[in-house]
Amino acid sequence: MIRILKIMNNKKDTLWTLSFINACIANFMMSFSYYMLIAILPFYLQERFHANKTITGIILSCYVISALAVRPFSGYMADTFPRKKLYLLSFACFVALYLGYLLAAALIIIAIVRILHGIAWAVVTTSTSTLAIDIMPSAKRGEGIGWFGLTVNLSMAIGPIAGLFLYEHYAFEVIFYGIILSGGLGIAAAVFIKAPKKAKTPHSPISLDRFIMINGIPVAINLMFIAVSYGMVISFAAMYGKELNISNTGMFFTFLACGIGSSRILSGRLIDRGWIHKALFMGMILLSGSFVLFTFARNDLLYYPKNGS
Repeated sequence: MIRILKIMNNKKDTLWTLSFINACIANFMMSFSYYMLIAILPFYLQERFHANKTITGIILSCYVISALAVRPFSGYMADTFPRKKLYLLSFACFVALYLGYLLAAALIIIAIVRILHGIAWAVVTTSTSTLAIDIMPSAKRGEGIGWFGLTVNLSMAIGPIAGLFLYEHYAFEVIFYGIILSGGLGIAAAVFIKAPKKAKTPHSPISLDRFIMINGIPVAINLMFIAVSYGMVISFAAMYGKELNISNTGMFFTFLACGIGSSRILSGRLIDRGWIHKALFMGMILLSGSFVLFTFARNDLLYYPKNGS
């Protein structure tokens, strides 16, 4: 009897269930399609619509601004509506919007697509994170979050390389079909996730603190400045590398992913020891230093070490 109970408990605490594997696959394919787009979109705007760098920057920023505006509400949606249904619906909208880039006939249409894409991204990333946590056993939640986050790092490493490879050898139509296929495979994997039934909780009145944590505003402002600088670099990294005649600009994203993955290990240990501020300060110093080096990049040696540390 005791042995049966142990087997049942071990099965209950198993992290690598079919649902968790499908969640990881879905998250990887979604991120993979996103990073393929990130790498080639500046070239697409420049070659198809003759957009200059200023217009390209504005259009690229529409995505982030819309995602930022919706993010406070996406958490409320994930807590209010069935998470798997919300996830699948937002995931389907996210993938369908890739067609908008391909069918758009003017830059204003691209800008609208970017805004809608940012909204879908905010909802789908929030819902997939909460759904993934729901299917993890509580005893292995830390390990599960680590593996789940690793799928994003992996997609960041190979997604841009795949996108730039297709850009060098095929037409943009082929690239977008590949991006849509990747997202579609992610949706197929997400369908097989078995979401646990969420216990019904009484609805509390809607108030400001349901969407914005007042005490977190100073930290959010700090993160915003970091994210703005980071976003500007990652959006134009491939195009900047082409101007410098870098041999393989896709490797930038591989080094970036390696830097982020390795820093997760170090920063996680520092945070577990209670050194949150030290880890934050160290990360900001390294990031600022890497930005300075990046401005002086004229060859592969300085171009690649910008690794997201």
